[in-house]
Amino acid sequence: MSARLNKVDKSSWKLRVFNTGPAPALNVRLVLDEQNSIIQENSASRKFPMSKLEKGQSVELAAFVHMQSNPKEWLRIRWDDPSGKDRENRIEITI
Repeated sequence: MSARLNKVDKSSWKLRVFNTGPAPALNVRLVLDEQNSIIQENSASRKFPMSKLEKGQSVELAAFVHMQSNPKEWLRIRWDDPSGKDRENRIEITI
């Protein structure tokens, strides 16, 4: 599981969370750092947790990047798969 911040057009950004692993990810949860300023909690809570994210599948969230945004933010993705429960990847998102 990983994530990437993508610029859609001049002023729009999306955070894309995707499954890069060899198996489906189950019970996928997005954990935002308390310093997070680009992903709104209510936006994330509408999509996460996801019951299943297939290999190669992704989900996008609106990101709110502005002049005062931190150049780096952290988020954690937690999931279950056949190799274990509560797996986690901590990802540094850069603008």
